[in-house]
Amino acid sequence: MAAKNPRPGKRKMQNAQWAKAQSARQDELAKLREAVKRKQRNVNAKINRLEKNHGVNLRGTSYAPSIADAKKIGRYTGKQLEALAARLDAFTKRTTTFVAISGGEVVSGEAWNRYIAAQNKYNAFGQSIMQQVGGVQLPGVDSKGRPNNQTIAEREMTTRKDGKGLLGESAQKSYINVDLKARNVASAEALEILTRDMERKAKRQYLNNIVKRQRKQAEKMLEVMGSEELRRKVDDLSDYQFHILWEHTHFADAVGGKYAFAVKMAADSQPWYKYIIEDNSQDVEQFADWARQLPENAPTQRRAQAARKSNGRLRNNNGGNRRR
Repeated sequence: MAAKNPRPGKRKMQNAQWAKAQSARQDELAKLREAVKRKQRNVNAKINRLEKNHGVNLRGTSYAPSIADAKKIGRYTGKQLEALAARLDAFTKRTTTFVAISGGEVVSGEAWNRYIAAQNKYNAFGQSIMQQVGGVQLPGVDSKGRPNNQTIAEREMTTRKDGKGLLGESAQKSYINVDLKARNVASAEALEILTRDMERKAKRQYLNNIVKRQRKQAEKMLEVMGSEELRRKVDDLSDYQFHILWEHTHFADAVGGKYAFAVKMAADSQPWYKYIIEDNSQDVEQFADWARQLPENAPTQRRAQAARKSNGRLRNNNGGNRRR
């Protein structure tokens, strides 16, 4: 039996409902298109403002959303319009920022902030290391033959070229305080590499690896120099003692000079060089003996701070020339 056709009145009502829904949908699409056009104007305004006020040129970069012309917007479906509106909103958000780097290139504010966070963590770690060693009294005498009287922190303060001091700005060789300027960044890829490097170095394991490499370097030099007694003394040092000896005294430079001499003499087939080195190794041996008197382990932060305060009071009481 053939299906009955809907009654004329019912069909007319269905058609009216469909027409009404279509009209509402068209009105919704028209509003979406107008909203997208307004959002695109906001995007252009932000691009112009960034270029004018901050020197950030986003034109032609992947950071700037593509701007559709009126005809293309007129052909977009509702889903396409909603997706475009979301991209435009993401760009114009206050939290979406950009930073100009070298050569007129641009990086996202998110990438730059990630680098700054890594840099701050790296500097804080370097400062924590200096907190541990800064109060150590250095060996040796000054130009007038008086005891050195300087701690590692004080010596670092006097040797900083920029006049900035410690603590708070580490100047030791392994951890020099970093303050990178955006204009010195070559590219977004370079910034990413720098960020990963900072994140890697701001860990204890990185410093442990540095000390391990330095110990191997020292062992190789001392072996070539042929000074078994000195080699034994250095081997017996803890990592904390060795780190101070190698990083914060003239030991590494002195050993390096004698090592270079030993390599040259060995190349010239002069076996007697070892006796010369042994007879002139009192300076490096004194450094090694001094390092052996240091604590084997790094002090806690509280003990390190107390040691620095104590050293400062002693120097003040003796007019800055405390005798040992």
